Amino acid sequence: MIGCLRNLPRRVCGLVILGCDVPPCYRSRETDKHFEVQVGWLKVEAFAADAPELGPLVYVWVTLRSRDIANCSPDTIAEPDDQLLPSMRRVRHRQRGPGFIEEVGLIPRAEYLQLCKDQWLSR
Repeated sequence: MIGCLRNLPRRVCGLVILGCDVPPCYRSRETDKHFEVQVGWLKVEAFAADAPELGPLVYVWVTLRSRDIANCSPDTIAEPDDQLLPSMRRVRHRQRGPGFIEEVGLIPRAEYLQLCKDQWLSR
């Protein structure tokens, strides 16, 4: 991991946010020391090992199960399409990614708004 992080500043400009699901008891002291030294460009966010923030698709499936297809009991495999298509369009919407990042607190509101603006202009 340290080798990868050493090369990262050459390839990425600005702040890098590393979502880490490894408890400190499983990380080496060398890795922790490396994290502490990289204050200027690296921000380490600790998550629980089973945090849905690390696997955002969990939110998608929970929404689909509880909201969109909750009471669907189709007779054929093709029937749920009518219920799933609007959900899939909603999930695919480009603005959802930055919204998720801002919602979990990984970027400040101003950066989130700039990211949304940049995405809108790049369409």
